[in-house]
Amino acid sequence: LVSFNDYASRLYEACQKADSLGAIVRCFESAENFGGNNKSEGYTNMVDLGGIVKACKAYADPGDVLDTLKACISYNKNGKNHKNASGLSVYYPLEVQGSEELKVFSGVAISPYYMSIVDLLATGYEDDGYSNDIFFTDDGYWDNDNCGYDYFDYDYFDYADEEDDGLSDLISFEQEPFVDDDGMYWGILDEDGLEWTSEVSAYLAFMVDDTIVELGETSEVICDWESGAITDNFDGYWFSLPDGQLLAAYIVGYSDDGETTIYTSPVYVNGKSTNLRFTVTDYEIELEGLWNGIGEGGMAARGIKKLKAGDVVVPAYYLDDDLEFKNDKYKWKKGDELTYAPLFEGDYFYCLMVWDAFGDYYDIEPVMITIDRNGDFYFTE
Repeated sequence: LVSFNDYASRLYEACQKADSLGAIVRCFESAENFGGNNKSEGYTNMVDLGGIVKACKAYADPGDVLDTLKACISYNKNGKNHKNASGLSVYYPLEVQGSEELKVFSGVAISPYYMSIVDLLATGYEDDGYSNDIFFTDDGYWDNDNCGYDYFDYDYFDYADEEDDGLSDLISFEQEPFVDDDGMYWGILDEDGLEWTSEVSAYLAFMVDDTIVELGETSEVICDWESGAITDNFDGYWFSLPDGQLLAAYIVGYSDDGETTIYTSPVYVNGKSTNLRFTVTDYEIELEGLWNGIGEGGMAARGIKKLKAGDVVVPAYYLDDDLEFKNDKYKWKKGDELTYAPLFEGDYFYCLMVWDAFGDYYDIEPVMITIDRNGDFYFTE
């Protein structure tokens, strides 16, 4: 505990520097995360502790924390998507779902400095900077004995229940994203914008009877973390069932080496709502199976179940009013695989999403992608 607290104090000090916070958050988000951490499956906000330490080593000296972590793990079994997981995860606010989770975590936190990092990121940007004085007595003392603070009012975390438009004022561009004369959609973050950026992705949607239907999110965006250049990598294809029905897809996370993206897709299988998990490595799709996501009590479902021949799969999609839209039934066959299918003729909304270190995003106006009967496509603003 002492080793981790010492490390957390060094990491907290690094997080106080505006020119490194965005990069540190990218490090946090590159570490293994567990359970669901996306719109379709829900959020557990649990991240591998050893992965955090290794990813952030350029900003905070690990000291002996990795050795002490290894010494306290008596048993650990790693799956193929978590090959380097350390065996111990810790709460991290990938997406805060309200004040209750912050109150619970603060009651069991073993380090005031790690709690300060969580609070700093959950609170959001403040012009006057962040202070963690709230977690200490006037004498600079911290006590979390019996999972509580005698001197601390948990209502402090009620800020997480306030309505927030989610828009970031920290992301700024040297060149706002636009469609150039060659039909490329790109932009360039300026120096400040690049410092605050934690993640870049793209969303795709289409219109049915004046209702927006989400196809979801893709990591297939080119971002140069040195120059700040962001370029679309759209090719006119999307994830689909074997019969060509498109799947709504949301990013779950990434492999240890960053080469593989893990996706989830909301579906109904044999009449029950669940999620289809799959991975993409260099445009190769590998189906993992079905995962039920996060239950009402906040517990993650146990294990991923394989699709069986004869299972009836129905793709589901979120609409702009958060209701669901279902597509047609498909009976799974032995040897079936997910694939890329060409998008059908029509107009699509494509939007680059740039996220800052506090989980807010820059509101970039979507552009239109038109796909003609030959499958050729072009961007228009």
